[in-house]
Amino acid sequence: MHVLPWSLPLQILACAFHGVAIASTIFRLVYRWYMARFWSEDTWALFALIGDVLGLVCVWLEEPAATVQEMPPINRISIWIVVMTLPCVLWASRISILFSTVHVVNPSERLRRVAFLVLCAFIAMWAALMGQRIQICITDACVIGAPVAIPQLITDILSDVLLVVLPVYLLQRTTIRRRHRILLCSVFSATLLITAISVYYSVVLLSIQSTGTTVIAHVRAATSLIVCNLFVITTFVYRMCHRGRDPDVSDEGMSFTSVDLNTGLTEMQSAVERVRRQSWSGRW
Repeated sequence: MHVLPWSLPLQILACAFHGVAIASTIFRLVYRWYMARFWSEDTWALFALIGDVLGLVCVWLEEPAATVQEMPPINRISIWIVVMTLPCVLWASRISILFSTVHVVNPSERLRRVAFLVLCAFIAMWAALMGQRIQICITDACVIGAPVAIPQLITDILSDVLLVVLPVYLLQRTTIRRRHRILLCSVFSATLLITAISVYYSVVLLSIQSTGTTVIAHVRAATSLIVCNLFVITTFVYRMCHRGRDPDVSDEGMSFTSVDLNTGLTEMQSAVERVRRQSWSGRW
C-alpha cells in the first residue's frame, strides 16, 4: 500500500481534522461549564484537547527529509511529540466516552464494577502501548512499523468493540424512551469509525511506508476526539430542535443524564420533591 509523501495537501488535511476536533471540544467544554455539568468525562476531553493542539502544532513543524540521518532537529522533536501525544488523544477520548456511558445509563453497582474493569483495561493497554513507543523512539528513532502495528490493531479493535457493546448492553436495562435509546446507540456506535481508521492505519504500518503515513495518525486522533464530542453536541442539537415539542426538553437544558432519561428515577425524584414542598408548606 502506497501513501503519498508528506506535503502541503496532507498538512491541510490534517489541519482540517484537527480544526474540527478542537472547535467541537471547545464548544463542548464551554457548554458543559455553562450548564454547570463539567464532569469527569469533560476533564478527559480537556486532556485530549491539549494533546490534539500539540498534534496540530507539529503538523507545521515537520519538514520533509530523505533519510533519518538528514532529519533536521525540529523534526526529531515534532516526531517525539506526535508519537507520544496522538495515542494519548485517542485513549483519553475513549475513556471520556466510557465515563459518559456510565453517567448516562446510571447502571447498578455490579455493572459499575464492569465499567471500572473496562477502564482499568483501557489504562493498561494505553500504558503498554506508550511504553513500547518510548522504547522504539529511544532505540530506533521513532520509526513506527510492524512491531507497533500488530498490538495497536488488537487493542484498537478490542477497546472500540467494548465501547459499542457496553453502552448498548447497559441501555437495554434502563427505562429510557425508545427514540432516546436509538439516538444514544447511534452516537456510541460512531466509535466504529475510529476502528475503521485504526485498521487502515495498522495496514499501512505493515506495508511500505512514506513520510505521509503520519497523516493517518493525525486523522485517527482527531476523529476520536470528534466522536468523543458527538454525544454532547448531538444532545445540544436535539434540545434546540425539540424545545417546546418534547416534554423532556426544558429551559434548563437536556443533557441526557440518567435523571433526564431514566423516567423511573425522574418520577421518583418528582415525588420526593412534592413531599418536601408539602412538608415545608405544612410548617408555615
